Amino acid sequence: MQFLESLKKNKMLSKAELLICFEAARNHVIDGAVTVNFEGRKRKVKTTRELIEFEFSWIIAEFTVAKELGLNYDPKDFNKFRNRADLGDDIEVRWTPYTAGHLIIELNDRRQDNAVLVTGHDYQIRGYMPIREAMSDVYWRTTNYWIPQSHLSPIDELKMVLSNG
Repeated sequence: MQFLESLKKNKMLSKAELLICFEAARNHVIDGAVTVNFEGRKRKVKTTRELIEFEFSWIIAEFTVAKELGLNYDPKDFNKFRNRADLGDDIEVRWTPYTAGHLIIELNDRRQDNAVLVTGHDYQIRGYMPIREAMSDVYWRTTNYWIPQSHLSPIDELKMVLSNG
C-alpha cells in the first residue's frame, strides 16, 4: 500500500489520468509487450504485480514531464525502446524510485536527445541534461553514465528551449 499512498503526492496528474496510466501499464504487461524476464527489468521485478507497478511508475514519470513541458502524451504509446524519443522529438524521461537518485544514461541512448530525471513515487522532476553532454568521461561508471542531480539544468530551461523552437 505504500506505493499507492505515495501516488497521492503526485500533484501533476489527476486521479483520472493516473487511472489511464495504470490501465496502460496493465495492458502493456497483459499483452506481453514486456515480461518479468524482460532485459533491463529482470533485476528489478520478480512478479507480474511488481512489473505492472514498475511500468506504471515509468508511464507516470513520462506523463508528469509531458504535462510540465506542455506536450501531448498518450500513456498507451509507452515503450519506444530507444527507437524514438519518449516525448516530442528529443526528450527521454528517466525515473528512479530513489529521491536522491542519479540520471543514468546508457551507451545506446540517442545522443541528440535531452534526458529528464524524475525521482521518487511523488514524481519530482529534478532537471535535465542533453545526452551528448551526459556522455562524458566525468560521469562514466563501469557500464553507463551516472549524472548527479546537482549537475542537471532546471526543467524551466528546457521549457524555454522548447518554446523558442
